[in-house]
Amino acid sequence: MLNNKRAKRASPNHDDITLWDAKLLQSAYRNPHLMLIDLRSPGNFRGGPPPNPKSIPAEYHQGHIFLALNLNLQNVKTVEDVEEEIQTGRNSAGGSFVDTMVLAITSGFHFLFYTQDGSNKDFIMGFLASARIIHNGEAFTFPEQSIHWLEGGFNAIYRNSSLKKFCADTKNLLGREEEIEEPEYSAVLPHLFVGGAICSEVQFDELQKLGVEHIINVSNMDRPREGFKCTFIFANDDQDENLTRLFYQVADLIEESNKKVKVFLFIAKEA
Repeated sequence: MLNNKRAKRASPNHDDITLWDAKLLQSAYRNPHLMLIDLRSPGNFRGGPPPNPKSIPAEYHQGHIFLALNLNLQNVKTVEDVEEEIQTGRNSAGGSFVDTMVLAITSGFHFLFYTQDGSNKDFIMGFLASARIIHNGEAFTFPEQSIHWLEGGFNAIYRNSSLKKFCADTKNLLGREEEIEEPEYSAVLPHLFVGGAICSEVQFDELQKLGVEHIINVSNMDRPREGFKCTFIFANDDQDENLTRLFYQVADLIEESNKKVKVFLFIAKEA
């Protein structure tokens, strides 16, 4: 639903907000037009799971369902608080994902929100249903027929045996992504390969067999790799990052190889 910048906030009808249970999420989990949004506190990045392995993770980084994005609304008191967190992502894991959210809204996605135990539905959903998301001078809102609430929250996900296998803490989940995603890389020159910032074990072996000796990692996380000379250059993969500032630095490093050392260039990817 696209509104002009001066559009008034909608008056949400809570009866239109579809309640989902864990079984419904289980059947819809692989739907490519479903966005899962975890509303809990992010916790400590790479802090690992709860100390007690029998405890249900109480923070996003302690444990969340794979592909869920984090929008921390733990302490919001007004719709303006919600709008600010959506725009800035100041208190959320990974920061703001406004671009992704607006693309999903305009593409007809459905949105499933969850807290820890499913509480505060009317309070939070009232804010979300009326919040305006500003992007490139236009205001967008969540279509009421497309926003859903998970009964029982993350607790219900974790207690569902089929869904629990898709849950992990961020520390372990990043390792799992390295095994699952296996993004492709390209040989742009005989001595230069370019790919994403996450690389699988198989691909590292392939790069070594191709003779790659030097990895230039342009991302927001240092990933040193045994068997390679590694150079880390910090850069965020977001709309505010100016990657052109790094062009000459990266070009000089590639030039220094003098075509005698094969180089693999990691492109920035948000962790």
